Amino acid sequence: MLEITKENYEKMVLESKKPVVLDFWAPWCGYCRRLATPFERLSESFQDAAVFAKVNIDDHAELEELYSIEVIPTLVLVINGEIVDQIVNPASYQVMEQWLTSHQILQN
Repeated sequence: MLEITKENYEKMVLESKKPVVLDFWAPWCGYCRRLATPFERLSESFQDAAVFAKVNIDDHAELEELYSIEVIPTLVLVINGEIVDQIVNPASYQVMEQWLTSHQILQN
């Protein structure tokens, strides 16, 4: 799974030709750990449609502040360097999939 840092942020997120789905999380967050597997499944299933990456807020607080993250886990959809939408505490794989499909990112 791609980890976004302040060093690779511009290239991997802002300059990405594909939509980017950022998972803001922390190792101490139980709910974040519970959603890790469904997020990985989503990234594997739809790797051709978007870039899926994680942002550890403990290691990269500047990115947390940049995106005004108040609750984790939060998924943020970035297209052409612009924040398009976010979802806080998605309940399941299906909820994440529906969220992305609503933005026409994932086509089955």
